[in-house]
Amino acid sequence: MMTRLATSVVASLVAASAALSSPQAHAAASAASVPTFEAGKQTNDLDRHDGSEWPDELEIVSAFENQFERFDACVADEKKRRRSAKRLAGEAAVQVLLNPAGHVPLGLNTSMPKPYTKRKQFVACLRTAAAQAPFPAYDGPPLVVDFEFELDPGYDIVADD
Repeated sequence: MMTRLATSVVASLVAASAALSSPQAHAAASAASVPTFEAGKQTNDLDRHDGSEWPDELEIVSAFENQFERFDACVADEKKRRRSAKRLAGEAAVQVLLNPAGHVPLGLNTSMPKPYTKRKQFVACLRTAAAQAPFPAYDGPPLVVDFEFELDPGYDIVADD
């Protein structure tokens, strides 16, 4: 009985390790576990950190904007779940507590329009996409940055004259 249990545990650990062995799977698992934070409680105690560098604003914005395709995929998945092609109106707001080491943020808050706040899969998808942004590393304290974006910008078809 003990041998069978040990074999089962080892098999489970090997399967879990294999599932997380790809960089994409590891990044998704890490991003999904990014906690929320209290934005007003963040302090920039420069004495607690070796450096006082601030990250380049253009690199931060670019990293976030690189996620727009993933946000669009989240919107497309939500439309499939709702069985509707209707545009998802409204803007999402994202606060990111940057990690000086780069990559996965220390914290992430999202604010969604009322109709979508209870759509757990949709909100989780957007959070994961935002957390996977390739934010730059820098030598300084954690900083909070704010982003807003239209959930489903849609498009207008313009007829050629």
